Amino acid sequence: MKTRAILLSLLTVILFYGCGQDRSKLLINNFVDELVVSGKIENIEEFLGLGEEVKSKPNYLAFLEKYFIYMRKELVDDCNMDYEVLSFDEVENSNLSTFHQYEKNYSKFKQVYFIICSGEIVLPIIIENNRIISFQSNILKKSGGDYSPFLLNK
Repeated sequence: MKTRAILLSLLTVILFYGCGQDRSKLLINNFVDELVVSGKIENIEEFLGLGEEVKSKPNYLAFLEKYFIYMRKELVDDCNMDYEVLSFDEVENSNLSTFHQYEKNYSKFKQVYFIICSGEIVLPIIIENNRIISFQSNILKKSGGDYSPFLLNK
């Protein structure tokens, strides 16, 4: 009887974790489709957890709109929109050579995902409270060294 209770508890945790990952990956796919690809930023707060510091900047929407154009070009040119969304753990267990640059600073967050394009990490994404609080394409990455997330919710 005790074994059955333990197995049931374990199954519940696995199902909950898997559903959470699926929901986060769906959020990321919708973010790419509805904001990055379409270029329409009217629904930006449906996807992004923006902090008051970001919102207080007068041109933050114009910056993000231009940033999405760059990201769209990167996804179209690099892999013809044939990308994959992987969790931190999935990428950690893969053979992606650039993962080590993200490992130190991104491991501090609970929900980290990566958009993989042509076998390369093109966009790390951090999710908190069902909103994206960080994404960072090559345009904002410093060359060499460890990458630190650019947080939008601060």
